[in-house]
Amino acid sequence: MTVYLYDISEKNIEMTSQLADENPNCKLYDMQVADARNIDRPDCSADAILLFGPLYHIVDYSERHDALKECLRLLKPNGILFCAAITRYATTLWAITTYGMKNDLLGDSDFIEMITRELKDGQHIKKLNSAYKGLGRSFLFATRTKNRDRNGWIQ
Repeated sequence: MTVYLYDISEKNIEMTSQLADENPNCKLYDMQVADARNIDRPDCSADAILLFGPLYHIVDYSERHDALKECLRLLKPNGILFCAAITRYATTLWAITTYGMKNDLLGDSDFIEMITRELKDGQHIKKLNSAYKGLGRSFLFATRTKNRDRNGWIQ
């Protein structure tokens, strides 16, 4: 199996390179800093793609769609696309389950404002100097039937 790694983060590529050096039995054919919306590979060149990150780190709908289209371009016929997304309930669930042990954020008005917006429109936007130390900005999914076409694809 030949494995290629593409990540927009130079730091992630650097860390992966170090891990590869520490684990000689795990071979990566190539690692490159790249944008998920434009990968320098030929059409139909991948048996499988792991798309972890772009669907929640890219906050603009059309740009997330571009990342998915790029994956479809790269996949061979009958190739498999594995995706990860984060539900818009994730931050709220984390805050509730760790409240009093790891955080007191449910009493913080800025945090409540942030999760209220997340629950409404999926936009995770942390205010500067927030007591919350999680991601600064992301799009969090909550699929609804009205957001799907007749084939079940998310619009």
